[in-house]
Amino acid sequence: MAGAAEEFFARTFGAGFPGYRSRVLGGSDLLSKTKAALLEAIEIVEELPRSHWVWQPGYAVQTVNSNRLGDFCAFRLREDPSDELALWTRIGLALEGGRPDFGQDAFARLKNREDFDVRWPVYAGCVVQWPWMNSEPVRLGTFLREAGLLSAAEPTLLAIREQRDPYIDVFEVEEFSRECAAECIDIALWEPST
Repeated sequence: MAGAAEEFFARTFGAGFPGYRSRVLGGSDLLSKTKAALLEAIEIVEELPRSHWVWQPGYAVQTVNSNRLGDFCAFRLREDPSDELALWTRIGLALEGGRPDFGQDAFARLKNREDFDVRWPVYAGCVVQWPWMNSEPVRLGTFLREAGLLSAAEPTLLAIREQRDPYIDVFEVEEFSRECAAECIDIALWEPST
């Protein structure tokens, strides 16, 4: 099954971010953590009996897909709102950029953990802002302020704005250059005046 999970992962998630190929399972950066979670979630969902709740919604496609992974997360988080696998899987799904959501709910639940890295939501917000550049901000600034993470995030935000943050290169997407990331971070941080 591991081969099938890796093939599905490469086709579904790796196609959008070639940098997933170079990420090592067990790493502590954003793409390593989402890669590990997504691969594990894919394997678990595939192995669940088809009578399991995750398989019950009447999707025409009876294979693992992003919708089923979302259902898997919902199921696990209903049982345990701090389920780390489900939270990281949600963040990985959010990176697809299908909605202007960078996984802020999952990051809000992870932020009090000892190993939390404030760069994770910054990079996630920046990369998810990319497909939404011309329509709406992902509200990273609001999240960082409300979570009390804004000052801790400042060095990373500044490095992205100044186009000197090397992690942007890890995504390996030509169109998502350091220059593009600088534009994205400014849009993501925008907060409407009240």
